[in-house]
Amino acid sequence: MFRMYIDDRDFKRAMADMARDMPKAFAISLTWTAKDAQADLQARLAQSFILRRPWIKNRIRITPARAPAQLFSEVGSIDPFMGIHEKGGEKKAQKHSLAVPMVGTARKTKQSITPRSKWPGKLLEKPKYFILRTKRGARLVAKRRTKNRYPVQLFYALAKEVRIPPRWNFSDQVFNSVRKHWGKNAIRAVDRIMTKSKGR
Repeated sequence: MFRMYIDDRDFKRAMADMARDMPKAFAISLTWTAKDAQADLQARLAQSFILRRPWIKNRIRITPARAPAQLFSEVGSIDPFMGIHEKGGEKKAQKHSLAVPMVGTARKTKQSITPRSKWPGKLLEKPKYFILRTKRGARLVAKRRTKNRYPVQLFYALAKEVRIPPRWNFSDQVFNSVRKHWGKNAIRAVDRIMTKSKGR
């Protein structure tokens, strides 16, 4: 009878190392996938919004996963006001009124940044500027162009609330990004952990 004995201590040790390191691989893959989703969201943001300043894009952040306590990762905007742009809803004035700028007066183009000097409060401190109330109850920041009552230029529409349409397809973008990147990130992470385990 031929008997073969195998010293399986190294094999068991390697398996134990892998079992211990798998949560690390999982956390790494989750973090990489969140970073990919972050990059995809930032790249597509201009398709949904007119970006007048880069800070909105830069405030899309991630929370990395950490093994073993936090085996999840998060991605999203740290600006609370971005939430309403996904599903839509009513934006209400916190104090006085919401000011909707008129293109061509308060704002030169849709892409322009309205300077502080043309904010409603600043304009109403100047001569000839006043709040025009229409018969339907609308309130507008206006300017008389001559000494006469009319004609006037309109700068802002003032409202207690404004309807925000859904425009940021956030959930679908993240879902598609995860579906695209998760598999390859998981393989890379496991391979990385196994390579480190072999080097021990």
